[in-house]
Amino acid sequence: MPDAVIARYLIQDHRFVDSFLTLLGAALASTDLFKARLRLGRFIGMVSGEENTYFLRAFEALGVTEDRRATDPDTQPTAGFQSIMRGHDPRPRSSAEAMPRISPTSSPSIAAAFCD
Repeated sequence: MPDAVIARYLIQDHRFVDSFLTLLGAALASTDLFKARLRLGRFIGMVSGEENTYFLRAFEALGVTEDRRATDPDTQPTAGFQSIMRGHDPRPRSSAEAMPRISPTSSPSIAAAFCD
């Protein structure tokens, strides 16, 4: 696979991780279960540690600058994932089709899932 394709993919994937950390942070902040906070905190540390250094090393090896990472436009799937993970449903719908949005504050099951 050409380096340009890999670089484009990694930029989008890194943005996914950023949005995922936003979701996890909101779940951590909103849970009232100490056990869930501990588990979420460990998971956040794992995702933001080795996972992030992989991206930074890959960007350096591929010559992807911080400016490029900031200015490359989101692909449609990336924008959709970001919107969902930040509690916004990107699909156009009428009010009759409205469904509860996915967010850690509206779904206690997200935090509870980390307690099992």
